Amino acid sequence: MIMVEPDCSLVARAQQGDRRAFETLVQRHRRRIYSLAYRMTFCHEDADDILQEAFVRAYRKLASFDTRLPFANWLYTIALNLCLDRQRRRQRQHNVSWNQVEDLDMTWAGAAAPEPAPHSAAANTELREHLYRAINRLPERQRAAVVLFEVEGLRITEVARLMNCSEGAVKSTLHRARRRLREDLREYIEVS
Repeated sequence: MIMVEPDCSLVARAQQGDRRAFETLVQRHRRRIYSLAYRMTFCHEDADDILQEAFVRAYRKLASFDTRLPFANWLYTIALNLCLDRQRRRQRQHNVSWNQVEDLDMTWAGAAAPEPAPHSAAANTELREHLYRAINRLPERQRAAVVLFEVEGLRITEVARLMNCSEGAVKSTLHRARRRLREDLREYIEVS
């Protein structure tokens, strides 16, 4: 049985100058950080840039990181802030609804989804494209909450910590985002 060294141990070693420990952290977390960045920007080039910058910033600030805290959450915060900064610079505003989209063939988190029926594959593809565009139109805080909670599967408490707000604020933001998405996608899904 292979023992996996915990993040806190790798961080402590990296803080002492062990580059291999930091490389292990990069390999361990790069996929999730890229996933977050892509779902926030919908652009592979931007996601690559954010991924690289997140690890550069983490490395530079590693000495000040408190190893009693979860490294993954700290890294998520860095990446989320980079995403939001990039969006602010571009001054985009964007919108999504989740009630009717749950059955859609989506591989958001990299998991294999069941093969859709042939008659629904084209409709799913079209709906997925509208969904991506709707998410992209959400205001940045709503998009961040939707991506972190609905797409990345983080708990409300984790989203609140990453967004530096209360759990109630996250729930309210998610409610507003879902309402906007439902409205934006109303012609593509049956709203109950």
